[in-house]
Amino acid sequence: MDQPIPEKNPFFSVLKTVVITALIVILVKQFVLTPINVKGMSMEPTYEDKDVVLVDRISALGHSQHVVFESPYHDGELYIKRLIGLPGDVIEMKDDVLYLNGQAQEEPYVKRADKNIYLRTTEDFAPITVPEGKFFVMGDNRIKSQDSRHFGFIDADIVFGKSFATIYPFSHIKLAK
Repeated sequence: MDQPIPEKNPFFSVLKTVVITALIVILVKQFVLTPINVKGMSMEPTYEDKDVVLVDRISALGHSQHVVFESPYHDGELYIKRLIGLPGDVIEMKDDVLYLNGQAQEEPYVKRADKNIYLRTTEDFAPITVPEGKFFVMGDNRIKSQDSRHFGFIDADIVFGKSFATIYPFSHIKLAK
C-alpha cells in the first residue's frame, strides 16, 4: 500500500528560510562586507563625517585605496585613510608633492585649505622605506588628519579591509575609486 505523503508545515518552511537567510547575512557582514561609520574630517572631501561605508574584507589591497584599520590610539575604534605605501615602497614628500618610488603622484583628492589658493598642506619628509608587514597611510584632508606622519607605519594585520562603497547618506552613495 502506498503511504500518503505528509504535508509540510508552512510555518517550519518559512522559519527555515528566515534562519538560513539570517545566517547568510551574518556571515557576509562578518567576513565579506561590513558597514562602518566615518568619524571626523580626515578623509574630506572623499568621505564626510557620519558617512556609512561598506568595507570589503577579502580583496587584496593596493595603492591609493581607502583602508579601514584599528586605531593606534583607541582600542576598538576604526580609522579610514588612503593607502599610500606598501611594503618595500619608498615615500617622500617634497614641496607638497608626494613621491612614491621616485615618481611624483597626482593627488586630486587632497583637500587644500582654499581651492582658489594653493596652500602647502603637508610638511616635507625625507625618503622612507615601508618595512615588510607594514603600510603607510594618509588622510585626504592632510591638514586635519592624524595618520602615518604622526603614528608611523601600521601593521598589515590590523587592517580590517578596504572601502567598497559609501551607502549613507543616500546623497553620498557611490562606489569607492
